[in-house]
Amino acid sequence: MLPVVLDNTIRVVGVLTLLIAVYRGWLGIYRRLIRQPKKPTSYGKWAVVTGSTSGIGKEYADYLAKRGMSILAISRSKDKLIEQCNELKAHNVQTSYLAYDFTDTGPAREQFYAALDKELQKLDKDGGVGLLINNVGTTNQYPQTLMELTDKEVNDMINCNMHSTVFMTRAVLKYMSAKDKGAVVNVSSGSGLICAPYIAVYSATKAFITQFSRSMHVENLKNGVDFLVVMPLYVVSNLFRKDKGDLFWPMPIKLVEGTFAQLGKKMVYQGHGYWMHGVLSLAAQYSPLSLMNNLNRMDAHRANYRKKLERQKAEQAQKDKSQ
Repeated sequence: MLPVVLDNTIRVVGVLTLLIAVYRGWLGIYRRLIRQPKKPTSYGKWAVVTGSTSGIGKEYADYLAKRGMSILAISRSKDKLIEQCNELKAHNVQTSYLAYDFTDTGPAREQFYAALDKELQKLDKDGGVGLLINNVGTTNQYPQTLMELTDKEVNDMINCNMHSTVFMTRAVLKYMSAKDKGAVVNVSSGSGLICAPYIAVYSATKAFITQFSRSMHVENLKNGVDFLVVMPLYVVSNLFRKDKGDLFWPMPIKLVEGTFAQLGKKMVYQGHGYWMHGVLSLAAQYSPLSLMNNLNRMDAHRANYRKKLERQKAEQAQKDKSQ
């Protein structure tokens, strides 16, 4: 039998642990389900969206324009940006665009951020920059080991995913801070929370985005600028193509709606954007089987992709023979 003092101590610790769990549970329910989010338009007139012409970024831009926010769209293709801006104007909002590839470095990068600051100065005088959606990102074409990636592929992921998030935030934050009003939404990934074999660089860049966003949220608690990081799993997009969404692999609009359901709530600085991804992520983080499951799943993806490449090579060789 346990000594009386030790027995009582265990009981007290158990009760305190239970009370803390109940408190945290109800606090989470209040913050996420009861407390109302801020309206995007309450932050200012303009939203800046990177990677805006397709997938998740396009969905963010469409969602905000439909709710009355003017859009500064940033993406690689000037032609696609012009087409997007014309479509967004149907919602009776103003639009502007800047064409830039976030994998570019050197003088091209310096020129872009100089042009961006000039544009932000204009928007600051025209209703203000209310939102930044740091959405742009890239990953390896298929599951690969670190040594299978080229130097360019590694640098592209670091520049497009990490550098863009930090420096786009720096670009807009000075205007938001000056008015004590604004919000930054950073699109990360659930892969940044778990071991992710064969996408190690990509998942590490996303882990960086998540930690950066958490810290920035607390750093800016007193100045009226809100930060929210969204960590989805698979979403139908340019990175992960699929004909239609389902329970586990939703369309981008589900992620966007989930984002704005949590925006602007104090001490709510992260979420998955979609409820099922929250459940799956929790299971992946704490299941003792998740490590081997991840490895086996990615091994299967690698094998399927290699078969696809071999099939394409065979088809091409057959075409070359027939010519």
